[in-house]
Amino acid sequence: MPISVALRYLWLAALFVLLGLPAANADPVVPPLTGRVVDLADVLTSAAERDLTTQLAKVEQKTGTQIVVAILPDLGRYSIESWGLALGRTWKIGRPGKDDGIVIVLAPKDREIRIEVGYGLEGRVTDATAHQIIQRYMLPAAREGRYATGLDATIGALERVIVDPSVPVPAVSAPFRYGNVIIVVLFGGMAVLVLIGMVMSIGTRREQVYPARPDERSDSVFDNNNHGGWTWNSGSGSSSSSNSISFGSSSSSSSGSSFRGGGGSFGGGGASGKW
Repeated sequence: MPISVALRYLWLAALFVLLGLPAANADPVVPPLTGRVVDLADVLTSAAERDLTTQLAKVEQKTGTQIVVAILPDLGRYSIESWGLALGRTWKIGRPGKDDGIVIVLAPKDREIRIEVGYGLEGRVTDATAHQIIQRYMLPAAREGRYATGLDATIGALERVIVDPSVPVPAVSAPFRYGNVIIVVLFGGMAVLVLIGMVMSIGTRREQVYPARPDERSDSVFDNNNHGGWTWNSGSGSSSSSNSISFGSSSSSSSGSSFRGGGGSFGGGGASGKW
């Protein structure tokens, strides 16, 4: 076989192989937009999805900004950044001309989160701000599997920044830990007991060094009817508090089937995080 013919067959074989391989920069296949919350991983309850939908509708009504939550079963061979950009562009989240949409991409199986920001919001929700919101609000909740709580806090933080970008992202208070309280109580109680023992020991030694005279013992304040010592009186009381968090009424939830992207565009702004 001539060399030229062999090279031709070799080139054709290589071409077929290349055509059979997926392009490295190909966009992922985007699912249809079925509502403000698209939970393809089925990690949210119906009530949580309804409450988040209501919250997102209120944000759009207040600020004009469309925010969509996409929860993916897995990222496949794509990065979460590729997913965020593809979802934002395909769904066209945000208003045309303003390009002020946001897509929150959550991949629980891959333990990743992404806030994809439209062109028009990159000056308000900067990459650094999106990173802070993820670190302070979403990741702590995601580590504990509380995805709805983390999304609620993340959406609230985004709304505050959109309304007033000069306000810094509020820090999240440290969670209340009963273990720390128990340790403090135990060590505090031990310290008090040691102090009481020391005082009583000093009093005993003083009585041994300076015994009372027989004629004075009947006049002692520590008689048979009144024994000296310390009385611990811990006041008792009752209090009740309700720490319920309301995401909104189910009757006010907007219909997911009627929701559509407004025509916004995206350029890759935002931030990602892992837990």
